[in-house]
Amino acid sequence: MNPLDLFFSLCNGINAVSALLLGLFVVIQNPRSKLHQLWFCMSLAVAIWGGLHMFFFMPIEQTPQWRMLRVRSANAGAVFISVFYLHFIITY
Repeated sequence: MNPLDLFFSLCNGINAVSALLLGLFVVIQNPRSKLHQLWFCMSLAVAIWGGLHMFFFMPIEQTPQWRMLRVRSANAGAVFISVFYLHFIITY
């Protein structure tokens, strides 16, 4: 195992948690606002992407098929980041 895997896993976990907390903070301020809802959706997509990458980089023994499934799942979450960001900018 690469010694940096734990560091990458920790960084992605912090990214996921901070994105989720920021999204929750914004949507709690005004839950009915379309702009706040879009920011929360984008933050949720970032949290899913970072959280699944956190599991990918965990320094545990994984089969190549299991790691590929995690990367593909994380990238499925990453696809929605740009979609929600564009929708957020157009709404703004």
